[in-house]
Amino acid sequence: MKLVKSLIASIVITVITSNVVLAGSDSLSLWTQFRGNILNPAITDSKTPTTSLEVKEKWSVEVGEGWKFSDPIIVGDYIYSTDSSKIKKYSRETGEEILSNTLTESISWSSRIAYGDGKIFVPTNNGRIQCVDADTLDMLWISPVIEDTSLQGIGTVVYYDGYVYCGVSSNSGDNGFYYALSVEDKNTKKSDEIKDYAWKYEPKEGKKGYYLTGGAVVGNNIIFAGEKGEVVAHSLKEDKVIDAIDIGDGIRSSIHYDKKSEKIYLSTKGGSICSIKVNEDGTFDKGSLISTVIGADSVSSPVVYNGRVYVCSGKNFLVLDGTSLNTIYQIWGISSKSSPILTTAYANKDNNNTVYLYVFNSSSPDSIYCIKDFEGNTKENYEKIISTSKPHSNNSSAAIDEYGSIYFKNDSGYLFCFKNENGEYIAEDIILAINNLPDINEITLDDKIIVKNILNRYNSLSDEEKKKVSNVDMLNNAITKIESLKNIKDEVANIIKDINNLPEVITIEEKNTINQLLDRYNALPEGYKSSVTNIDVLLDLSKKLDNEEKEKEVNDLISKIDSLPSDKDVVLDNKEEIYSLYNQFEKLTEEEKAKVTNIDKLMALKNRILEIREIVNGIRDDIWEKVDKNNITLDDKETVEDIVKRYDALNSKDRKYVDNFSKVEEAKGKIEELAAGIILTEDDITDNKDSNNSNKELSKTGGIGKELIAVIAIIILISGIVVLYLSSKKKNIEDKNR
Repeated sequence: MKLVKSLIASIVITVITSNVVLAGSDSLSLWTQFRGNILNPAITDSKTPTTSLEVKEKWSVEVGEGWKFSDPIIVGDYIYSTDSSKIKKYSRETGEEILSNTLTESISWSSRIAYGDGKIFVPTNNGRIQCVDADTLDMLWISPVIEDTSLQGIGTVVYYDGYVYCGVSSNSGDNGFYYALSVEDKNTKKSDEIKDYAWKYEPKEGKKGYYLTGGAVVGNNIIFAGEKGEVVAHSLKEDKVIDAIDIGDGIRSSIHYDKKSEKIYLSTKGGSICSIKVNEDGTFDKGSLISTVIGADSVSSPVVYNGRVYVCSGKNFLVLDGTSLNTIYQIWGISSKSSPILTTAYANKDNNNTVYLYVFNSSSPDSIYCIKDFEGNTKENYEKIISTSKPHSNNSSAAIDEYGSIYFKNDSGYLFCFKNENGEYIAEDIILAINNLPDINEITLDDKIIVKNILNRYNSLSDEEKKKVSNVDMLNNAITKIESLKNIKDEVANIIKDINNLPEVITIEEKNTINQLLDRYNALPEGYKSSVTNIDVLLDLSKKLDNEEKEKEVNDLISKIDSLPSDKDVVLDNKEEIYSLYNQFEKLTEEEKAKVTNIDKLMALKNRILEIREIVNGIRDDIWEKVDKNNITLDDKETVEDIVKRYDALNSKDRKYVDNFSKVEEAKGKIEELAAGIILTEDDITDNKDSNNSNKELSKTGGIGKELIAVIAIIILISGIVVLYLSSKKKNIEDKNR
């Protein structure tokens, strides 16, 4: 988290009255692919003309002859388009052709080109993508040759985050596939480099073509559909299908994803419009599928805004409720195959979030209709605002720049620019645009283009007008938020790169590297963690190292148990080590515990330590309770001898844990003294008896007389009584003193 905070803290943007730069933004990007911004398709915040009085034809230029032309895209100050065989670059201001270059292969009747990473991507008639440098129009690479010659590149090219996505199809729609390509130019010295597919997807059965259809980026996936009627959620960069659902009808339109409702919307060949909710994990909520018939067949891509769906069919223009897909109203006067473009430039609370939409009338003479709609509206309100100087049929869709100018081509072979006479911005427009930004807590990188456009318009104001923009701090906060999110996105890219750069063989020594990557991943905001598409690689490596570390821990534990003393030699000094090893064992999983083959030894030693501890405690308790060195008698002899015996049985290293054993030694000495005194008295008595017997013998033979023997016996008796009396008296004195 420290890393993310430091990234955010490093952003300092000051907006006063001088020009401001949104760091890291691609100032070239304006309308870089079919329907503009892939993350917010067909929606702009530019001040487009709302009446015929506001608009005029600024210029027109012939792109080429024939009927094969691409829809134009806007990149910086230039317009890019193709005729049947060339890529061309025009001045946005004058329509002057700046550069052109011949393509390796010609294009099909429908060609929807895209820009990204400084490159232009052109789908060719044979189903390949030609990549050219946007500045020089030099060829950089081309996708592989397709063996099936029936396939053609009439899908819509989608560029996102370093990859392009497109589909190919045969005329019948029976054959085809959808694919992804990395846009990196690995061999800069080779202009005809063959770029391999990052992945290919082909339905297992049924129709396999992808005709006109374009994908929608949702999280880490791209969602696309084709002739079979199968809607597929596929990983952006990995060859991995996330989910699929069959809606029962072919699709020849681009899919629209609405962030607010978390639903995709698409129209079908059979004349229906469908919606499906996308779950957080990228799968489809199949029970949420809704389908509504809108009339004739449709190749028009829907646009969704503020809970309403706008789409054309072959015979009418419809406004539907985004939740139920019920028709709110329809305009029968507009027959169009184009995809509506919507502007939010005029929407505010006071006018019920009024928006304007732009669609072409398909049949000749072509024209552009402007449709007004707002919250709660149930009635048609539209006007034809543009008629061309070279009228013809038109199935294309418009591109719109930041000042509301409209660019398009028709089947006459001409490219047109219609300017909004009121497209210049004043302070009031900037204030309104800033107020229409999402709440600061809801701003995401998807809002980057809108924020950038507002910033560019603010910078184009005079110093005097800038002073009138009272809510410029809100713009500043939005810029800071975008910058912080961009840095987080860059960190995501760096984490992905660092994971990819990990060595194939990981050892425990690389554990710190793995942990640091995990820390960086965990520091990402929750909404960005799913963007680390190779996180499983890191998690698997981390798990592998954890397992190796655990295995080493188990082996180390086994080795340490082996080095412990035997049950016979174990002493209390080993207690700490034994209990430490036991605690290590207890922390293991059940599976790991089963691998400790010598656990019985550890348990036996642990139990032996308990036994020794119990013996020592028993000796100590007996010393405390049973040995009083100041009151020892011969009655204590057996107790003292038992304590001494148990003490002597201990290992010499365990004896130090027996406190106060000196008391036992003193008691033992006193008992020995008492015992010695009693034995001496009995010997004396025995000697006296022997003497008496001798006297008897003497008397018989004329020895000492009976009287003398009696006197001696009395003296001995009195002496014994005196000794016993004195001993008893001494004991009583000691008891009193105690």
